[in-house]
Amino acid sequence: RKLIVLKGLTSINELEPFSQKFKSSLENLRSIFPENYLEIQVLGLFEIQCKIDNKLLVIWGTEEMADDKIQILNAILPVIEGKWRKIAYIDVRSPKNLAIRYLKR
Repeated sequence: RKLIVLKGLTSINELEPFSQKFKSSLENLRSIFPENYLEIQVLGLFEIQCKIDNKLLVIWGTEEMADDKIQILNAILPVIEGKWRKIAYIDVRSPKNLAIRYLKR
């Protein structure tokens, strides 16, 4: 299994509360991308975003509605397969309002 890299934590004291808060999301992201390099960027204490294989950025947000976010992410992956380099980001913060931002040509 490949590593999950965490960026944005400023002390080891922040690691335990962060990992408890986002445990479900991190486990679900790892299950969707089991063989991929995951870089998790901590945005304050309440939001994260994830870059997969240094290509696909997923703006995750908070732990709220984590199951819905996983469901929508699983549904969209087959649609964007092979197009990661053309996508600036996927925003799943509000699963009912999924946003995919494509790079300009």
